[in-house]
Amino acid sequence: MIIKILLLFSFFAVLGVLRQIWAQQQHLTENDIKDLVQLKLRDREEAYHRIVSHLGICDKCQKKLEEFNKGKEIEEHLVD
Repeated sequence: MIIKILLLFSFFAVLGVLRQIWAQQQHLTENDIKDLVQLKLRDREEAYHRIVSHLGICDKCQKKLEEFNKGKEIEEHLVD
């Protein structure tokens, strides 16, 4: 019985990690970028962390952010 509970717990933990990885792989929308630039996201919100993590790995979305900011450096908006 305990083993079944541990396996079930492990399964849901793995599902949670996979969901986070999948979310980070999705490209940002213009609303995501707009919310980030206009400081509408709080540092501890899941959306903020997803957006910042995605920007760290996606050149396409980094360029979207630069275009939105008319050439301002990305780091100006990501400093914690």
